[in-house]
Amino acid sequence: MKVLVSGSSGFIGRRLVDFLREKGHGVFRLVRSQGITASDCVVWDPESGQIAPHAFEGIDAIIHLAGKNLADRKWTKSVKR
Repeated sequence: MKVLVSGSSGFIGRRLVDFLREKGHGVFRLVRSQGITASDCVVWDPESGQIAPHAFEGIDAIIHLAGKNLADRKWTKSVKR
């Protein structure tokens, strides 16, 4: 299975990528850094909405882990908003 993972450099993402690869899956990482040229990376620019046209070709599953770190601070009312 070919899997595209956003948030692959995070706490869970790093471990998930390793786990999926150990199980024999093809893993591609969705990244925002323009300077990354690794063959397993798909560059995405969320501000402009640009992503490589081939990004989803042959992908069987997408796992979205990017976003706010839920454990980095207390869950106040403003954080919950």
